Amino acid sequence: MREFLAALLFFISIAVPGQPYKRWFTDQYLAGCPGCAVGMVEPAGCNDSIAVYQAFLSGCTNYVKQKRAMVSIDKNDWGTESGTVSIEDNYTETIDSVQLADALQKLVILDTLFSKNFIAVLVGSNACSVDEFLKEKVSVIGSELAVSRTEKVLEFTGMSPRYAYERSSWDEAETRARREAAFYLDAKVSSIGRLGDMVFDERRKQKTRVELRNVFVLKRRIDKTANLFYVTIRLE
Repeated sequence: MREFLAALLFFISIAVPGQPYKRWFTDQYLAGCPGCAVGMVEPAGCNDSIAVYQAFLSGCTNYVKQKRAMVSIDKNDWGTESGTVSIEDNYTETIDSVQLADALQKLVILDTLFSKNFIAVLVGSNACSVDEFLKEKVSVIGSELAVSRTEKVLEFTGMSPRYAYERSSWDEAETRARREAAFYLDAKVSSIGRLGDMVFDERRKQKTRVELRNVFVLKRRIDKTANLFYVTIRLE
């Protein structure tokens, strides 16, 4: 544990608070090392070592989630001529606690990003390395990302508005991308329509139970004009 905290303090000492995004954050697929994951937390004031460790825990959780996670979605909508209202929208992801414990033992922090609004770490195995190209300061500004869906490649983009905590925006965008992937792979839809007093309404239910495997983040972007955050993932 002492060695781990020493490593955290080393990463903190070489980072410059408020620095722009790094390329491994905006274009995670360029990291090249299989299974690299990103973890994020809000800044913790003067106690950055604890924040970095919490980001490490988040990164390990995402690492396991990328490999395999059971997704459950229950969504009920009520549609009328005036529009559609969501009555229920439950989304849960379950990961293997044994795999998480294993990840916490085997993964290391490859690099750290101190942004103005959050702290992020790139985690991976000891065999991975991050070169200067991936550490370069880059812009995250961009528009919605094009996705590719062929027999061999499946990509999905999730979108989120800007929240008070930037991490929440990134998390929601990634979750929405994973939702899209889950619905694409397995979606059971049922609906009941009713016409009464010349008004039509419909109750629509969507249920998904699917295991997502080998789902990796490709890119993160912000549409500054619309204040929207985008995350694109790929199923491999």
